[in-house]
Amino acid sequence: MTTDNILPVCIICGEVPKKGFKDGFFVRRQFICHACEKEICRLDHNNEAEYYRIVKSLAVLHVNY
Repeated sequence: MTTDNILPVCIICGEVPKKGFKDGFFVRRQFICHACEKEICRLDHNNEAEYYRIVKSLAVLHVNY
């Protein structure tokens, strides 16, 4: 018997959160896990590499809308 599970995949880290849908939120049909949400909130714009990695990941929100 095959079970088809629909699990959320975070657009930032590409991971499936341990608690599934309860461990994040959707924005324009795209899932962001709570760990990445915290990372975004603590993000320092002086850390250019991390800043642009996050911005690039979030760009899909504009394209897919």
